[in-house]
Amino acid sequence: MLSVSHLAQFRVEADRDWLGMSEMGRRVGSFDWSTTPLGSLSTWSQSLKAAVAICLRSPFQMAIYWGPELNCIYNDAARDILGKLHPGALGRPARELLHDSWHVVGPQLASVIERGEATWAENQPLTFDRRGKLEVSYFTHSYGPILDDDGSVAGVLLVTQDTTFRVLAERRIDAVREERARHEGELRALLTDLRAAQRRVAVAGDAERRRIERDLHDGAQQRLMALRLELGLLEERVSDDPKRATEMLRELRLELDEALDELRELAHGLYPPLLASDGLEAALAATARRSAIPVTIDACGMTRAPRSIESAVYFCCLEALQNAAKHAGPDARAVIELRMGDGSLRFSVRDDGAGFDPGDMQPGYGLVNLRDRLSAHGGDAGVTSAPGAGTTVTGHIPLP
Repeated sequence: MLSVSHLAQFRVEADRDWLGMSEMGRRVGSFDWSTTPLGSLSTWSQSLKAAVAICLRSPFQMAIYWGPELNCIYNDAARDILGKLHPGALGRPARELLHDSWHVVGPQLASVIERGEATWAENQPLTFDRRGKLEVSYFTHSYGPILDDDGSVAGVLLVTQDTTFRVLAERRIDAVREERARHEGELRALLTDLRAAQRRVAVAGDAERRRIERDLHDGAQQRLMALRLELGLLEERVSDDPKRATEMLRELRLELDEALDELRELAHGLYPPLLASDGLEAALAATARRSAIPVTIDACGMTRAPRSIESAVYFCCLEALQNAAKHAGPDARAVIELRMGDGSLRFSVRDDGAGFDPGDMQPGYGLVNLRDRLSAHGGDAGVTSAPGAGTTVTGHIPLP
C-alpha cells in the first residue's frame, strides 16, 4: 500500500521541478487541470504530487487514476500501450478512456477503492482502440491503492507490462508443438502400419516360397524323375525292341513338352516374361485373354515404368481380376484402366457384377496384400462397391 503523506513538502506550483523533464512531465505541468475534479496543480495534495512524481520518473509502465472520476495521469513508458489515445488520454476519466474494457477494468478499480487492497492479474486480455481499430492485447498488471493526506483511498496506481508479444509467441510455440506432436503421432502410426505390412509381406513371401517348392516337388520334379526312369528303360530296349523304343521316344517327347509347359506356367506366376519384354499393357492383355470373364483393357498414354512398379501394378490387377472371376458372377464383365500422368501410374479394375456392401465385410487377405504391394512403393489402393452395382478396385504408385 502506497502512503506518502509524510514525505517532504514539494515546492509551490511555480516551481515545477518535481514533475521532472520527461515529455509527460511537461504535459502534466502544462495541462489545465482546473477543468477536472483534480483542480489546478497548486491545489494538489502532497500525496498526489508524490505519487505523480514517482510515476513520471519510473521506467516501468505506470498510470495513476485519481479523484471521483479517476482521471488518468501516465508516464512516458505507458505511451506505447495507449497508442493513438496518447496524448488525449491525459486527464480523461477512466470510464471514458477504458470504455472498451470497462466491464473488466471497472470492477477491479472499484474493488481497490472500496477495499483498499491491491489486485494482480497476469496476461489479462484487454480490448481498446489504440491504432484506429479495436485490438486485443495482453497485460500483466497490478492496481494498488494510493492514500490521500487524510489516509483515505483517493486514487489507484497502475503498474503494468504489455505481454502481448510473449503471449502470442507462447501460443505459436504451443501450436507448433501440437502440430509436431500430431505429425509425430501420424508418423508413428505410419511406421506401425509399415512394420505390419513388412510382416505380412514376409509371411506372404514364405507362403509363396513354400507353394513354389511344393509345386516344383509335386509337379515338374516328379515329371522329370519319371522321365529319367523311362529313359533308363528306353536305353535297355533300344537294342532288344527298336520299334517299342521308337514309341517310347515319342511318349517321352510328349512328357517333356508337358513338363516344360508346367515350368513355364510356374515361371509365369513369378514374373510374366511378356511383362519384362513388352510392358504392363501387353502383359495384362495376355492375362485378360485367359480370364474366366470377358476383360477389356483401356490404356491411354502408357510408357514403360520401372520394372518393380510395373510388377506391383500387374499383380494388383491380377488379384482384382481373380476376385472378380470368383465373386462377380458368370455374366459379369471387367475393364482394366491404366493411366500415366501427374507423376503417378494409376489403375482401376471395374466389374459390373454382383457387388457387395463394404460395411458388412472386413478387408480380405487379397486386398491387404494389394495395399501392401502398393504401399511398398509409396502408393495406395481402395475398393468401392454396392450390391448390384459391381466392384471397382483402384490404386496408384508415384513415378520416380
